[in-house]
This record gives sequence, structure tokens and C-alpha cells, in this order.
Amino acid sequence: MCRHCLTETGPTQTGPTATGPTETGPTATASIRTGQASLPDTDPAARAGVGGGVALSMFGPGRPSPAARLALGLIWVYRHSLSLLMGRGCRYLPTCSDYTSQAILRFGFWAGGWLGLSRILRCNPYGASGHDPVPEGLPPSARWYLPWRYGRWTGAHIPPDQRWL
Repeated sequence: MCRHCLTETGPTQTGPTATGPTETGPTATASIRTGQASLPDTDPAARAGVGGGVALSMFGPGRPSPAARLALGLIWVYRHSLSLLMGRGCRYLPTCSDYTSQAILRFGFWAGGWLGLSRILRCNPYGASGHDPVPEGLPPSARWYLPWRYGRWTGAHIPPDQRWL
């Protein structure tokens, strides 16, 4: 996936093309615009966010919400301006801006934003380091009215063999 334009790269790209979608039926297809899986409207479980659907809007699957688009736009501006001036010295892989944009695309603005905030606050000289991908799912105790439960506030979830410092 291209980290700047959020599109799939390489020969594995599937989904809608200029001639129409390459897959039909209730299977998930890849969206060229976002680079993330989008679920067709024919699957009611997918619309409800059940069964591993990718949450791209604020509260469920679909297109990114206006708040998510604004956040992704601000991340894009940061990557192409301030990040170039400060240098690229993130303690984690993927970088904090990549992590936050992936979290927002996967879980929506609210949950993904809290995941990104917890990651940014961990990125300091006293924090952990190493390979820390976006989680596949949200913690079971996380609720929209308890947003701090979305985040991973310590580096305890990173295995010692994947730490750098």
C-alpha cells in the first residue's frame, strides 16, 4: 500500500476498474480509492459491522466520514510539510502518522483517532520502540463513551524480540 496516496500497489490490486468491478456477489472487494477493503451493500452483517467488516466511517463500514477525511487530510499535510522539516526519526514501524491514518481507515475517526493519539503519546524517549502494527480488532472493553480504552497507552503489547531499544 502506498503510504502517501493510500492506494494499493502491485499486481495484487483487485476491485472496481474502468470497465467495472472484477468481483461480484457478497464477497469483499478492494477499493482503489482508499486501498482498504469495502463491503458490498448486499451483506447485512457487514453493514452492521459484524463479521470482520472494515469500519471506514465514524461508526461503521462505508466511506470515511467528513471528520475522518479531515483528519487524513491533516495527516497528509503533516507528512508533506512539518515531517520533512523535522526529519523522519520515529521510534516505531509503521511511523506514527502511518499508524494513525491506518487506524482511522480501519476503525473510523473516533476509535482510530484514540488509537493514533495513544501511539503518538507513546512515541517519546522513555516509551517503547519497534514493530507495532495497527491491531486487527478493538479491545473488547472499548466503548464509544469510554474512549481511553481504545488506545494502547504502554508498549507492553510489543514482544521483546520486536523492540529496537
